[in-house]
Amino acid sequence: KGANLSGTARAVAKDVTEEIPPTATRSICPLCSNGVMRRNPAGTVVTDVLAGATWECWSCRPDAVVDPRELADGGESWIPASVPGTAASALRSCGRWKWGDDDREILDGSDWWYRCHFDPPGGDDRGTWELECGGLATIADVWLNGEHILHSENMWLTHQIRVDHLEARNVLLLRFAALDPLLARRRPRPRWRSLSLRAQSQRWYRTTLLGRIPGWGTSGAPVGPWRPVRLHR
Repeated sequence: KGANLSGTARAVAKDVTEEIPPTATRSICPLCSNGVMRRNPAGTVVTDVLAGATWECWSCRPDAVVDPRELADGGESWIPASVPGTAASALRSCGRWKWGDDDREILDGSDWWYRCHFDPPGGDDRGTWELECGGLATIADVWLNGEHILHSENMWLTHQIRVDHLEARNVLLLRFAALDPLLARRRPRPRWRSLSLRAQSQRWYRTTLLGRIPGWGTSGAPVGPWRPVRLHR
């Protein structure tokens, strides 16, 4: 509360606080991956269309399926998933994974798809909507009703995408590309090497090292929508 701040920092904090009266009407203007969305007055009740939606996930060999249209045959073995969550948590819920497992091939060595179906609230598909992806680990693509709307390569970023129209029945698909084939690509030689990394090329990707450090965090690498995915007006 200012006790550990320098005199200059306390002065700046005081000036900023005084510029915003406690009774002032404030608004939230989120920064989005495709531009700045409209302003929403603070205190506005926002209904998340995806709250309570049923999610499922499925894995395959790297690049075995790169287009949602290839998923239409129904031959995939999808398993229940939680969002926010990871592929490891979905596998654990099914009894197919536990901490300490040698999971590199099934997690970083596989592509993972997430899917949910949803209807617009009250059947009202008109107006502008906002799809918010709080964090996607790590190389991710998003499709809504077959339209590609996002590509992300940073698990720490939050993306907000404007959606102009919904269908009577909607499908949201997220694809997380296998990281291992990307780590195998040749890169410029680093100035320093870390013996604790599974692959030296991990430095090129904005993702966590947890689950990817031999002898320390060797399992459970986060793959999937590890932060909330929301859809609201």
